[in-house]
Amino acid sequence: METKSTPDAAAYPPPLDRLLGLGGLFTRGDDWRDYRQMGIGPGHVPDLIRMAGDPELNHADEDDPRVYAPLHAWRALGQLAAPEAAAPLAQLLVRLPDDDFADEELPEVLGMIGAASVDPVAAVLADPALEEETRISATRALHEIATRHPELRDRCVEVLTRQLERWAEQPEGLNGFLVDYLVELRAVEAAPLMQAAFEAGLADPSIRGDWEDVQIDLGLLEERLTPHPPPPWMARPQPPRTPPREISPGERARKLRKAQKQAAKRKRKK
Repeated sequence: METKSTPDAAAYPPPLDRLLGLGGLFTRGDDWRDYRQMGIGPGHVPDLIRMAGDPELNHADEDDPRVYAPLHAWRALGQLAAPEAAAPLAQLLVRLPDDDFADEELPEVLGMIGAASVDPVAAVLADPALEEETRISATRALHEIATRHPELRDRCVEVLTRQLERWAEQPEGLNGFLVDYLVELRAVEAAPLMQAAFEAGLADPSIRGDWEDVQIDLGLLEERLTPHPPPPWMARPQPPRTPPREISPGERARKLRKAQKQAAKRKRKK
């Protein structure tokens, strides 16, 4: 299906100008278009990097087809396994913390690129000033790299383990995901660190389970020694009900705008 170029297509040379008009086509799950069949190749990598990070495109209106152009650009970079795109794409995780597509797909794209992604992703993971969700996306990117490139497994495990060594100063959610991906990579050597984080109550058990569950998954324990503890919400005392407060017109308008924005995001993901 041919697509029309947008008015500012001159900013990107053919055939990249066609990405500006693709819109939400080919954005569901693993059904990615093969951008190489559009004539996109290694010579287009610099402009694809520029498109992926273009602030005008990334912050275009939800109904503007150009808002999807960065998504198509980073998918193309993944298919091309462009090593020079690794650092810019890792920084997109930082620049687009609230973008659902970026959160879901950039770890996968960085995994497709492989070895060149390890150090930029490790730098994102190690930065305590970044949002926890951004750093969790970095843990997933390392898992993607190791899974897609088995020869990089040990290197990725080393980065994840080195980060888990800082469990005492990190959010329990981040520690929980570090444990989760280390278990997925069968990193039995990291078990003492996992145990320390769980025993200190600083590894979220809702992600992979508690320490006994993790031992079973690692093959260190055949079955549970104790019953599963109740979910945390069952043990937490429920606050007394209070009558609903009156909402001002201004707050009602803010809530409506927020609901509209969330609805637009859901529409974009379809």
